[in-house]
Amino acid sequence: MKRILLMLLIAIAHGIALYNIIFINKQGRIVYVPYNDIYYYLIVASIFLLITIIYFILRKALLVDKSVLTLYFGYLGGIVVFLLFTSLFFTKSDFIRRGKNFFLIALGFILITAIISQRRKKLSFPKRLEAPVFIFLIALTAYIVFSISGIFPSVGLLGDEPHYLLVTYSIVHDGDINVRNNYLNQHYHQFIQGKIGVQAVLGKKGAPEFYSIHMPLISIYMVPFYWIGNFFGGAFLLFCVRAGMSLVGALLSYYFYIFLRKEFLQETALKVCVLFSFLPPVFFYARQLYPETAIALLSVIAYMEYTKGRKVLPSLIAGAMPFFGAKYIAISCGFLLVFLKDIIIKREYRKMYQYVGWFLLTGSYLLYLKIMYGYVIPTAQYQGKTGEETVAGLIINYIFGLNWKHRIGSFFSYFLDQRDGLLPYVPVYFFAFLGMVWAYRRARHRLFDLILIALPYIGVYSFLTHRGGFCPPARPLVAIVWIFGFFLAFFYEHNKSIPFKRAAFITVCISIAILAYLIYDPLAAYQATTHHVLERSSTLLKNASNFYANLSYGFPSYLKSQPGYWYANYIWLAILFAVILYYRRISQHLHQDSLNAGLKIGFLLGAYVLIILQFSCFPQLTLRGMNYAEDQQNGIRVYMFQKKATFSSDMNFNYTSTKPLTFLIESKNELDTLVISFNKPQHMQVRVHYFETPATPYFTGNNRIIKLAFTYKKGFYYYYLLTLEPLCPEPTCHFGFHLSMRGVGP
Repeated sequence: MKRILLMLLIAIAHGIALYNIIFINKQGRIVYVPYNDIYYYLIVASIFLLITIIYFILRKALLVDKSVLTLYFGYLGGIVVFLLFTSLFFTKSDFIRRGKNFFLIALGFILITAIISQRRKKLSFPKRLEAPVFIFLIALTAYIVFSISGIFPSVGLLGDEPHYLLVTYSIVHDGDINVRNNYLNQHYHQFIQGKIGVQAVLGKKGAPEFYSIHMPLISIYMVPFYWIGNFFGGAFLLFCVRAGMSLVGALLSYYFYIFLRKEFLQETALKVCVLFSFLPPVFFYARQLYPETAIALLSVIAYMEYTKGRKVLPSLIAGAMPFFGAKYIAISCGFLLVFLKDIIIKREYRKMYQYVGWFLLTGSYLLYLKIMYGYVIPTAQYQGKTGEETVAGLIINYIFGLNWKHRIGSFFSYFLDQRDGLLPYVPVYFFAFLGMVWAYRRARHRLFDLILIALPYIGVYSFLTHRGGFCPPARPLVAIVWIFGFFLAFFYEHNKSIPFKRAAFITVCISIAILAYLIYDPLAAYQATTHHVLERSSTLLKNASNFYANLSYGFPSYLKSQPGYWYANYIWLAILFAVILYYRRISQHLHQDSLNAGLKIGFLLGAYVLIILQFSCFPQLTLRGMNYAEDQQNGIRVYMFQKKATFSSDMNFNYTSTKPLTFLIESKNELDTLVISFNKPQHMQVRVHYFETPATPYFTGNNRIIKLAFTYKKGFYYYYLLTLEPLCPEPTCHFGFHLSMRGVGP
C-alpha cells in the first residue's frame, strides 16, 4: 500500500511538471511561463527525489507509528501543491528560489515531526555536556565560528562599532582617549572602509579635546584583542575584535547557566540556557562591539551574588555600570533600589556600609564627567562643553519637549516592532510573560527584585524615545534579556497546560527558522529605526512576503516618523494581554492533551500547506516601499527596482549605472505595445529584456517599440517586467528615456 501511494504521488507530480512544460506555455496572455528548457523538469524531479531520500533515511533511523508515516507521505505530497502554482512567477531565478524554499520547508517539517515522534522518550545529555564549563566552551566556539562572517566588508563593523574601536585605537597608538586627531586623520580606515560621521564632543578645555560620546570602558577591554589583531593585521584584526566580544558572550552563558541551576531543575536550566545563548538577541550581540552584552554579564553576576547573601561585590559591580554608558545608570539605580528594599524589609540598617562601593563608584563617575566635560550631568558625554543655561534647557526638553505618544510607542516597540522588537524575531520569549505569573506565585521576591532592576532601564529608555539604531534587533533589551530568560525558566518549570507547552515548542521552531535566515543573510538583521526612517516594513517580513500577501501589514510598527494609526499595534497588544490574562486564570489547572491523532495530523498538514503557499507558490516580490512613477489618467504605475533611477511624473526617467535597470509596469488595462524613447549618446547601446526573454524591438530613431506578447495578471491588474541592460565601455553609464504604452485594441 505504501509503495502504491508513493508511486501515485510520483506519477501525479511528474505529470503536473510535464503538463506545465507542454501546455501552459501555449496560453499566451494568461500568464508568463518561461519553460524553454528541460531544467524546470529536472529541478522538480530533484526536489522530489531529495525529499524521498530524506524520508526513507529518517524512516530507517526512527521507529515511528502510522500517524507519523501518514504525515511523511503528506509532506511528500506537498510537491503537488507546489507544482500547481509553478506557472505563477516572473523569472527563473524566482522559481529556483521558491524551489529551494519548498525543499527547506518540507525538510523542516519532516525533522519537526521526527522530533515530535520521539518526545515521549526523555531527553538525556552526557553528564559532561551539562557542566557549566562545557556550556562556556560550546557557546564560545559557536560565537567565534559565527564571528568569521563578521570579518568581511559587507557585514564588518556597522553602526556604533567603529566608533568604539576608534577609542581603542587612540588608547593603543596615542595613549589617550582624545579622538580629535583620529577622526581628522581617518584612522578608522585601518578597520573599516568608507567614511563615518564624527561621534565626539568638545571636552572641558575646548577645541584641543574631543571625546567620544561613548564611555570608554568597553574600548579599554578591547585593548589586548586589538593589539593582537593589529600585530598580524588585515582581516585578523576584525576577527580578534569579534573573538574578544565572543568571550564576553560565552561568559554570559556560563554564569547564566550557573544562576539557573541554582534556582531550577537541571533539565530546565539547560533547556533555557540553550535557548538564551543560541537565539537572538544574545547570539548576535555576543560578537557585536557594544557594551550591552558586558552589562548583561555583570548584571547576572551581581544578582547571583546578591541572592547568595553577598553585598559588597554586587554593589561594586552596580556602581561601575555607568562607566559603560550613561543609559546604564538606570540599571545601576535599579540595583540600588533592590539593596534599599532588602535593608528596609530586613531592617539591617547597620549593614548599609556594605553598599558603600556603589556610592564611591557612582561618585567617581560624576567626578569623571566634571573633569572631562566641566559639569556633572549624565548627558555631558553627549553634549560636551555646554553652558549651564543650555544644560537646564536640555533637562527641560527631555522632560517636557518629547511627545508622550512617542514615549509610550517606544516602550512597546522594544518588544513588538517588526523592525527591531524582541518578539517578532524570538517569539518564544513571549512565554517569559507567562512565566511571570508563576514567579508571582512561587517566588514573589525574585519577581519584584527583577522588575526593580529592569523597569527603570526600560522606562528611561522609552521616556527619552531612544531606539537601537542600525544594529541587530532588540538592542535596548540586550542588557536585561537575562531577566526574560529567568522568567522563561519559570514557565518551563511550572507550566501544566499541554496546549501552551505545544505552543512554546512551535515558537521555538519559528525562532530557530528566523535565526537560520538571519545567519544566511546577516544584513537583514540591521535596520535603522530613528526619526529619518520612513519604511515600516522589516527586511525579514518583506523577504517572507509574496506578490499576493504582504506580511508586514500584520505586524506592529512604532516608527516615530510615520504619523497615523497602524492597526496591527492595537490588535497585537489586545491579543497578548488577553492570552496573559487567560493563562493566569487557567494555569493552575492540569490540562490533558485533548487532540486526537487525526486533529494533530490535520493541524500539521494544514500549517505545512499554508507555509508552502506563502513561501513557494507565488512570486517572492512585494511592491511596498518601492519607488514608483505614476500616470493616474491611464491607471499606470512603474515600480523601480534600483534606487539610482530618478523619474518625473510624466514618465521621464534618468539612470546612472552600469548595472541593469529593472522595472515593473502595473496597469489597470491590458497593454499591447511599449515604446521606449531613449535620450542617450549614439555610441551607447541598451539591451532590452522582457521578463527574462531578450526583446526583439522595432527601431524608429531612438525609439524601441516592443510588442507585449504576454502578461502577468493579478486580480484586475496587469504586470509587465522589463530590464534595460546598458552596454557601454565607460565605467559609468548615463542615459535617459521616456515610457509610453498603448492598450490592447478592440
